[in-house]
Amino acid sequence: EAVEHLGWMELPSLKEAMSRVCSVVWLEHADPTEGIAPVQTVSRLEAFLHFCKKARLAKSLNAWCEALPEEFAFSPQTWVVPYDAAELRTAMGKAKKDEAFIVKPTAGAPGEGIT
Repeated sequence: EAVEHLGWMELPSLKEAMSRVCSVVWLEHADPTEGIAPVQTVSRLEAFLHFCKKARLAKSLNAWCEALPEEFAFSPQTWVVPYDAAELRTAMGKAKKDEAFIVKPTAGAPGEGIT
């Protein structure tokens, strides 16, 4: 729908895309830049790597939950330690006995500090 709305078209193969004059070429599972014209760009969408990290994704989801609570009601609150340790302790102090918490350690912490 979005492709049509923008007046773009999807081509069935990389070979066909390389044989045409294109403003945007989106390639998945490949990064061949050979044969791309000087006015063409290949984007690796580096932000996606950010969301592949559990702690970073949790921080982003928490921010989105605050900004758009209705749209992100499906996402449970998550704490990233050590950054959210004080907030987590406060929440745990107010929690019911059987309440569960989602806690994500930052890179390199491998769960240390979560008890």
